[in-house]
Amino acid sequence: MTRYHSLDDVAQRLLLDFPSLDVRTIAREVARAVAAAKLVGIAEDELLMIELVARAQLDLRAGQRVDVARLDPENHPSRADPPAESPAAEPAVA
Repeated sequence: MTRYHSLDDVAQRLLLDFPSLDVRTIAREVARAVAAAKLVGIAEDELLMIELVARAQLDLRAGQRVDVARLDPENHPSRADPPAESPAAEPAVA
């Protein structure tokens, strides 16, 4: 099992394991993993857990894993989309 001494060690390992991704992507996912760990009460020094979370996201970004939740997505209108007009909302023609 790999033992890490710092977040830099985690990022270096992930850079080696994901050569197709740039350093900014790796750094962003490590930072997001740290934030997620803190959110659920995992200490920042739990580096193996942080690596696991970051690695899962990087697998998706590198195309090494398919996001199963998005295999057959439904088309949901975004909040920015205007609401569809219903036929009853159209003015009557005289």
